[in-house]
Amino acid sequence: MGRGWYVLYSFGYDEGSDDYKIVGISRCYENRAKKDNKAKIYSLKSGDCGEWKDIDDFPCDFLLLDSAKFVNGALHWVPRLDSRFDPWTIVSFDLGTETYGEVLQPVYDEGDKELTLGVLGEWLCVLCNYGANRADVWVMKVYGVKDSWTKLVSILYLTDPGRDRYSVPLFISNDGKILVQLGSELVVYDSKDTSSFVIQDFEVLTKMMEVKEMSNPSMFINAVEETLKQECVLKSSPVVATINEILLHLLPSTVLQDNKAKIYSLKSGDCGEWKDIDDFPCDFLLLDSAKFVNGALHWVPRLDSRFDPWTIVSFDLGTETYGEVLQPVYDEGDKELTLGVLGEWLCVLCNYGVNSADVWVMKVYGVKDSWTKLVSIPYLTDPGRDRYSVPLFISNDGKILVQLGSELVVYDSKDTSSFVIQDFEVLTKMMEVKVNSALLTSFHFFVSCRQFLMVCHIAYSTSTQFLNFKVAARQQGGAAIRLPLVAAINKLIDYWNLRSKLNLTTDPCTPGAAWAAENANPRIVCDCPANVCHITHLKIYALDISGKLPQELFQLTKLMDLNLGQNILSGPIPSEIGNLINMQYLSLGINNFSGLVPVQLGNLTKLKSLSFSSNNFNGPLPADLGKLTSLEQLYIDSSGVSGPFPQELSNLKSLHTVWASDNGFTGKLSEFFGTFTNLTTLRLEGTSLEGPIPSSYAALTKLEDLRIGDLSGDNSTLDFLVNLSSLSILSLRSSRLTGEIPPQIGTFANLQTLDLSFNKLTGSIPNSFQDSQSLHFLYLGSNSLNGEIPSNIITPQLRGLDVSFNPITGNLPANFAKIGRSLNVVGTLVNGDSLLNGKASEISRCLLGDNKCTEKVPANSFAVKCGGSQQVSTYGVRFDDDSEILGASSVYTSSNNKWAVSNTGSFISNPNGPQYTTQTASQITGTLDSELYKTARISPNSLRYYGLGLRNGRYNVELHFSEIQMENSESWRGLGRRLFDIYIQGERVIQDFNIMNEAHGSKRALVKLFETNVTNTIIDIHLMWAGKGTCCIPFQSTFGPLVSAIHVSQVSIPAGSSKDNKKEVGRIVGITLGGAAVLLLISSVFYLWWAKKTPKHERVNTDSPKKSLTSI
Repeated sequence: MGRGWYVLYSFGYDEGSDDYKIVGISRCYENRAKKDNKAKIYSLKSGDCGEWKDIDDFPCDFLLLDSAKFVNGALHWVPRLDSRFDPWTIVSFDLGTETYGEVLQPVYDEGDKELTLGVLGEWLCVLCNYGANRADVWVMKVYGVKDSWTKLVSILYLTDPGRDRYSVPLFISNDGKILVQLGSELVVYDSKDTSSFVIQDFEVLTKMMEVKEMSNPSMFINAVEETLKQECVLKSSPVVATINEILLHLLPSTVLQDNKAKIYSLKSGDCGEWKDIDDFPCDFLLLDSAKFVNGALHWVPRLDSRFDPWTIVSFDLGTETYGEVLQPVYDEGDKELTLGVLGEWLCVLCNYGVNSADVWVMKVYGVKDSWTKLVSIPYLTDPGRDRYSVPLFISNDGKILVQLGSELVVYDSKDTSSFVIQDFEVLTKMMEVKVNSALLTSFHFFVSCRQFLMVCHIAYSTSTQFLNFKVAARQQGGAAIRLPLVAAINKLIDYWNLRSKLNLTTDPCTPGAAWAAENANPRIVCDCPANVCHITHLKIYALDISGKLPQELFQLTKLMDLNLGQNILSGPIPSEIGNLINMQYLSLGINNFSGLVPVQLGNLTKLKSLSFSSNNFNGPLPADLGKLTSLEQLYIDSSGVSGPFPQELSNLKSLHTVWASDNGFTGKLSEFFGTFTNLTTLRLEGTSLEGPIPSSYAALTKLEDLRIGDLSGDNSTLDFLVNLSSLSILSLRSSRLTGEIPPQIGTFANLQTLDLSFNKLTGSIPNSFQDSQSLHFLYLGSNSLNGEIPSNIITPQLRGLDVSFNPITGNLPANFAKIGRSLNVVGTLVNGDSLLNGKASEISRCLLGDNKCTEKVPANSFAVKCGGSQQVSTYGVRFDDDSEILGASSVYTSSNNKWAVSNTGSFISNPNGPQYTTQTASQITGTLDSELYKTARISPNSLRYYGLGLRNGRYNVELHFSEIQMENSESWRGLGRRLFDIYIQGERVIQDFNIMNEAHGSKRALVKLFETNVTNTIIDIHLMWAGKGTCCIPFQSTFGPLVSAIHVSQVSIPAGSSKDNKKEVGRIVGITLGGAAVLLLISSVFYLWWAKKTPKHERVNTDSPKKSLTSI
């Protein structure tokens, strides 16, 4: 160019003519006066290097410093009309009509401004710089619609930039960081805290982006921009129709001999210069251009002749080397292969003569086993020499568009019919999709079909069907979904093998879709504001999906509700979880997640509900959870976390539900819970927390469900409860409570369950519990309560009353028989002297005070088939029937008076009702006595078996177990953990006993063997739940002790003991509806035995039990 001239080239793609076009604009000055403002256009299809066609002059006097931006089939510049004082104008040039136009702009703020044009994704973008103050980023969400301009962000200049100004954003990360260029530097601006820093380290940039680059027209154009500024263009010959930085071209066979190949790079800058590469690896006649997938070109020649097998040859554009792609296993017989691309997949059409054609796709590139046959298309008439093409389109209702010779044929896979398209409108209606070059190029998918070039080239696929997307807008005026999100959701579906349940063959945001229904599972729900749809709800609940959380999940940044509960997902939760900043409801409970709870959860400040209960995390709760000030529900029970509660959690004033039981929490009970005045539910059982219960909890007047238990440390009183009158469930079991029971508790109108057992409470039972209209269950056992039982404590509503092991006195309430076996007064001094018979009185006297029992009851063994009918084992032991139905607070004595059993506690949420036995029909392994383990006695709290009238001496205690409620299957149902403690003669012999762990699976027999002393004719075997283990797997209220059978037998007789007396001299009988005297006798006997010893769970014998033995 002569002096005073300059030329600016711009590049774009005309979809209508399937052509790449270059626009050159020249400007000439002579003595600073404009002389010329010419424009020319060049078509890559023209075939003549250097020949340009004149077009209209550029419509304004200008100084263009940048090439045009390509969006929606048009090039765009932003010059001023005549001088720097004129307003900015966005000039467009339509590559199809080759005419200029103007794009209406947004309404900017007042003041001096400088505009820069760019492209963000599919949107035209304007960066409006207001001097050195700030730069606003605007995008046009619907091309050509002025009202669709949206201001994304304002970027402040934090230091004086001099004459430099921000560029259009190069990248915007999920957490709001914006990458821009400022002069010669790359700057990251944080839109959240308005800070910025200059990138010094390439790894910082890589970590920030953490995404793969996606090709689009603008990126392609930028890649070749410098080349286009040369004074010549590529020589004519068909260019491979793939939109990438590098184009491979095999020269026509009339030019090249001996299978020679050359490669040309658009970055080389030298027109017509090609570099030699290795010869094509086979003798061939290629009738079609290569297909581009996964960074490589692909052909399907035969090796040497038509009799050789077909081979898929690949050429890697990065390494510039050939390879072979392993093929699927086709059916036997003659075949002809055609190669294509469907969505992101390499596709093979296998034609079997004139019979049928199979469509195969490689779902994971390079993995032979991922080849999947999508469909077989039969030839319904004789096609002659013609054969089907690779499908051009597959509609939502299963219609497949193929080319057959010169005709376009629609094959219906549902009814196996076909027809030739005669009417252009039929094709349009079938496809219902608008041409959109951004969609085309963003997914590297280009179909050249001359019969319907003006309709659509697009069929994007991530499944066994092909998705039909109306990119510009749905015909009914709906919005369009961003395609990367569609790719993400489909990859999730494939990763979790959900195609059989959710086979998306259409836009996932289709209004009224079945998968959007409230009860759908899997469920996908979209929100479509401003003509763009986003996935906002995703539920994959209890479907046993496995593996780690894939990165595609975190691309769904508009998610508000994510429910992945009750699956078997594993591994750590990725830090990218913090990208889902719109999340309101997040459920990850009942899975196999491990590692630390990610601090990035603190980014989800819109969260209202968070659940990661029943997992295998470790370490403390992150302090960042204190940022979730909108949180209302927190479910973290059985999650594995430990350590003290972070003080930062005191910010969570909106909480109304907290489940935090069965974790390794340590330290004092947090005072700040008392500031959560919206709390209605608080559960803190089975931890390592220490008392006392803070007095600040008195402010929790909205509490309806309070469960604290298993505390160590300092004692607590019940004074904080007096104003918590909204309580319905109150359980403070094993909480080191002292003092008296406040009478106000008995007046709580909504209180249904009260459990204050296993504490050190004193005083009498308040009379306020009389005539309660709300109480269903009252557990006061194992305290130091005295006085008399209130006479009217048993009401029609009461279903269970436990006052066992308290020095209470007086008479039984007159109406005690109304609750039958749900009354437990074992270990009390309830007056029943007038009801005792002679034999019972003799046994009672034996246990009074310091009296020693003589061997009047010469039993030396007993055996119980817990929860089932009598059975004789293979080794000759008769296990007594224990199928009696117990209640929430029951005692039952065997018919032979050798043993008794008591149960305390209620399964509040059990869907199967109040059941205290369980059974299975499955075979039990690891034993010759499978039937012995098919039933079991269970309890939600305390389960005790007593041996009665035993000869004093040394005894073996065999406890038989098999986990028959929980599973160890490859399912979420196998994630349950049952933990309980075992006490014998008051001494804890096993803590946190886990049957399934020790037996190495469910429905496997396990025997634990102990030795202990009997010193006063009674043995006590106590199985006790200490708040640990999961609560709700595989169904609600699956926790607490379980035992299958018990066998106790004497191994030694103390010196001086009397000989066996085969005649039984006394009985301890069980409570029955009509057996008041027997009930009182048992209560007295056990109280005298218990009262002679120190409080609960102290050893009766002086010898320690032997180490337990396990046999399977």
